[in-house]
Amino acid sequence: MNQHVHISLLDRCSLYLAELAQIHADGGGLGSKSIEDDLRRLDRWRDQLSQRQAGRAPRVGRWVDDVIAAITDLGGEAHLSEITHRVHRIRQEAMRSWTRHSEATIRDTLECHCAESENFKGRGDLFEMVNKGSGYWRLKKDCE
Repeated sequence: MNQHVHISLLDRCSLYLAELAQIHADGGGLGSKSIEDDLRRLDRWRDQLSQRQAGRAPRVGRWVDDVIAAITDLGGEAHLSEITHRVHRIRQEAMRSWTRHSEATIRDTLECHCAESENFKGRGDLFEMVNKGSGYWRLKKDCE
């Protein structure tokens, strides 16, 4: 199938999911959180396909941006395992890379952007440890 057909299918799926969301809002038994997630994912895919069709490369996300988004989604503070799970979903939904080293990349991203860490690189003090060694991280107040 060509990209134009893919975009058309994504549009139809988005309409279908929007209808399901409305059914849920009207008292239906479907889970609205998963429907909303699917709608966001479909919108991103459609945008990426449209960019490719227009000859533009899809936006490549930086790990640090995905980690910030994940911690924000998790309420501003979370355990490394929760952050890793959420970053995986963010990158998967955006069709970005995920390798066997991705968990280490996330940990390195947190540490390189945390002045409390021995691995701090001086590039933006964005994160802080909650009880060093506990595995919990939070966004610095000025980053939220």
